[in-house]
Amino acid sequence: MRLLLSAILLLNALAVAAFDSSRLLEGDLVFVVSDDADNPITRATVHDASALAIDHVAIAHRAPSGEWQVVEAVPRRGVVVTPWSDFEARVGRVVVGRLIDRAPAIAAVSRAMSYIGAPYDNLFMLDTNSLYCSELVQVSYRDADDAPLFPLLNMSFADAKGEILPYWLEYYHSRGMWVPQGALGSNPAAIARSPLLQLMQ
Repeated sequence: MRLLLSAILLLNALAVAAFDSSRLLEGDLVFVVSDDADNPITRATVHDASALAIDHVAIAHRAPSGEWQVVEAVPRRGVVVTPWSDFEARVGRVVVGRLIDRAPAIAAVSRAMSYIGAPYDNLFMLDTNSLYCSELVQVSYRDADDAPLFPLLNMSFADAKGEILPYWLEYYHSRGMWVPQGALGSNPAAIARSPLLQLMQ
């Protein structure tokens, strides 16, 4: 019984342990793991009970000072650079995704930095001049032929049964829109599942 309790406590400690920023490399993707069971993003995009409940993604960048920071698209602020310590304090648990082929990483960070100051895309639509978190990643990470490393997918705002979540119905209704179920886009959980990435906790 004590052994089982110790194992549970160890797993819980690992689940909330901070990621050691000294392990980061330029262009790593930093995925935020939600601890909110009712999170409308993960309820619509993570239908595998064994998968991580990822609801945000940012891009690791080392400042000239040597300090780590992230480039991210966040509500009300748009595309910004956030010091690692501030980011970590805000989000809690993270999982880092590293490109197995590191060649595109540096150029991806440069592209992401070029979007700093762009507004946040509250509608999660591709036909705007604003960006949401995984959209920033999707437009920034490209291969040698300038094709996206993380292809667009048909977005879901539905639960595992295929029913549009009430949160998203109200969210888009308040903006005078239908829910863009099936429209092309991206989400952080799908990017985290890419075979191009190695995940580290």
